[in-house]
Amino acid sequence: MLPSSLPSAPLRRLVHQLLLGRVSELEPEETLAFVRGWSSAFELMRRTDLTIPEAPADVQSAVAEIVDSIEAARRRVLGE
Repeated sequence: MLPSSLPSAPLRRLVHQLLLGRVSELEPEETLAFVRGWSSAFELMRRTDLTIPEAPADVQSAVAEIVDSIEAARRRVLGE
């Protein structure tokens, strides 16, 4: 079982590296497309009823919690 909450500082650093590190040389339109794609991927991951329908409820909840934590880190990183 996963911990009930992920450490925010390490997660924020990782999101910063993976998100902003990849868009630093992109044009504004490309950056917007990248961020939208990132968000769409997490919307898909959040749909555990479709992606892992046979998984136990606690696993589905853990995946949802991880996605929520990553999305919150994304919002903080983009706001900085």
